Amino acid sequence: MNQLVSVIVPVYNIDAYLAKSVATILSQTYSNIEILLIDDHSKDNSFSVMENLAAQDDRVKIFRLDHHRGVSSARNFGIKKAKGTFISFVDGDDLLAPQFIEALTEQMNDEIALATVGYQWGYRNAASSEKVQLLSRKEIFTAVNSFDSPIGGYIWNKLFRHAVLLDEKILFDEKIALAEDLWFTAEYIAKAPQATFSFLPQMLYQKVNRPTSTIHQASRDMRQMEQIIRRKIDTLGKQIKN
Repeated sequence: MNQLVSVIVPVYNIDAYLAKSVATILSQTYSNIEILLIDDHSKDNSFSVMENLAAQDDRVKIFRLDHHRGVSSARNFGIKKAKGTFISFVDGDDLLAPQFIEALTEQMNDEIALATVGYQWGYRNAASSEKVQLLSRKEIFTAVNSFDSPIGGYIWNKLFRHAVLLDEKILFDEKIALAEDLWFTAEYIAKAPQATFSFLPQMLYQKVNRPTSTIHQASRDMRQMEQIIRRKIDTLGKQIKN
């Protein structure tokens, strides 16, 4: 497989992290990629870093939103600009193993809706083997809505079909500031026409703990919204039979 993969990276005030993160994307063993850096109107030097990265490699495409809109808006902008067959979402402070995208694309065939790999996040080392697992829609839906699942509802350890996002009109809810990725993933799984999902339990994505990230600064209202989202997902899950 050598289809184009669009890697969407939202950027907001991460000038100290961005170059190192993008370097791990540019170093992928799977080279047919485009990297869409979407600056959500940063107040630091993030956009200057982006300009330097774009000057070094023509696979890097840079954009800047006219005002600060939030991470969901930045990702939606990337989905609309992307040209790839597949979509990967990377947070601009995280790190990828060199074979991250290759391992995801190798899982994809006409019957697979979504490919997933393991990740490392602090004490959570979400991987156990290098054997690919095939899951039903019900099985993966349960996994993404489980706190202790090595799959998780995160978007950054997964590969999505661009056509499914466009055909099913799946976008991030821009009114949600926390758990927006969980709802996005659940909706994708519920609506994807393919009924098989793939998981390689190998740690290929490293989540970087940044004190100023949204998840570390979430307010009480944001946490309450997360619980509302989880209840919506529970309701959606009851409609999935297999």
